Amino acid sequence: MSSQVKSSDTPDAIWQKIKVNQKVKNLTPLPLDTPIYPDKVRFVCMSDTHSNAEAFKDRIPNGDVFIHTGDFTYTGQVAEVEKFNKFLGKSHHYSNTSSENVLLVICGPTVQNGSHVTNFRICVDHIFALK
Repeated sequence: MSSQVKSSDTPDAIWQKIKVNQKVKNLTPLPLDTPIYPDKVRFVCMSDTHSNAEAFKDRIPNGDVFIHTGDFTYTGQVAEVEKFNKFLGKSHHYSNTSSENVLLVICGPTVQNGSHVTNFRICVDHIFALK
């Protein structure tokens, strides 16, 4: 099979061509009770929860910055955005050990209208500086 990818290839055909060069590294997650050290910043990352973030609430470690990439809704409906907003608002996972505010970053969501969110910032093509 030729390794050259053509624009007419299906996604499956493209994957078959490129997967031989993909490197996979297995990671061991930290235990959920691993302390957050005051001289470090812990990033907690999730992706593509599709209106089901609540199902993972007992497996999300505490952290300083929460990053959600990909879709947090199925279709981008207001009710789905509000559900995710409520989940983050009642979550204890993103509390910093200091008294400073925690920056919540959501990247690449289905919904780009932030009018229904109060507990996180929707970030699409933005750069943020952490202090």
